[in-house]
Amino acid sequence: MGGSIGWAEIAVVIVLALIIFGPKKLPELGSALGRSIRGFRKGLKEGQQEIQSTVSEVKEAAGLNEVKAAVTELKDAADLRKVVSVDSESAGVSAAKGAGSSEN
Repeated sequence: MGGSIGWAEIAVVIVLALIIFGPKKLPELGSALGRSIRGFRKGLKEGQQEIQSTVSEVKEAAGLNEVKAAVTELKDAADLRKVVSVDSESAGVSAAKGAGSSEN
């Protein structure tokens, strides 16, 4: 059984709703359903905004922005140290080759 609803199923639901509730009550039910859906969406949006503001407040209180900046600086310094050590090692190899050739 598929999870999608086709036009035939929608028509059956509408006919049943007309039979059960009558043509006078159906517009009221439709507008109440629309208000309920709108209210639900509004509540979800407000909940998301509240969560986002709470997360940003916690980040500020914990100083995560400063920690992130410090970690980035340390990472950059470590990468720079690797580059410097590789350059100095290659310079040492070059100097050793030069010294070895002068001994012969």
